Amino acid sequence: LFPYTTLFRSVKNLVELEELEILNLSGCLLLDDTVIIGIKEMKKIKLLNMSACNQVSGALLEAIDKFEHLKVLNLSGLSKLTNKDIGCAISMKDLSERSVAF
Repeated sequence: LFPYTTLFRSVKNLVELEELEILNLSGCLLLDDTVIIGIKEMKKIKLLNMSACNQVSGALLEAIDKFEHLKVLNLSGLSKLTNKDIGCAISMKDLSERSVAF
């Protein structure tokens, strides 16, 4: 396992991947809301899979709400999502596929 500080530095480096279109972080159990630091600048993401990232909250939705290219979003198993968060994910109009099951 990565030490937490290494994981945090790695997440911050995600911002350098601004041309990335597919990001699958499913099952990253140590990942928390610090991932938002790296993801929020990835405006070209088309597919984002955060399933089973139990420490990530609905704050992620605020960060990706303006992603114009996002078509597929998987938030299955994010236990910190509230009903409001789920409603926000469901109402993201440009998504062709979404999964927010618990």
